[in-house]
Amino acid sequence: MTGVRSGSPNVPSLLVRIKAADILRIGSNVVPKLNCWEFKKCGREPGGARVAELGSCRASRMESAHGVNGGVNGGRLCWSLTGTLCGGKVQGSFAQKLVNCMECDFYKLVRQQEGPRLTIMPS
Repeated sequence: MTGVRSGSPNVPSLLVRIKAADILRIGSNVVPKLNCWEFKKCGREPGGARVAELGSCRASRMESAHGVNGGVNGGRLCWSLTGTLCGGKVQGSFAQKLVNCMECDFYKLVRQQEGPRLTIMPS
């Protein structure tokens, strides 16, 4: 598939490349694999609307997790990262936030999309 240039309201400020591994087919519908900031619309991704107010999110900066669960940086691994925001509150350690994250709609979506390939913790 081809790249999509930013400029439309629903496209991140970066040039986004969508590959076959970055989509999910549900029936005849094609659903892109979203990162947490796209799903939650928190505005804490690089260049996001709320970075000046809240700072950029660790998930959006964690380059070592790039590609895990098909995400950009840690965008599909946020449940395992300390310092991420959820419900407007900074979350604690993995152990402290795990119960909340397992109830999160985004975590459930990634778990459904990845199936047995789901990575829970970065290696």
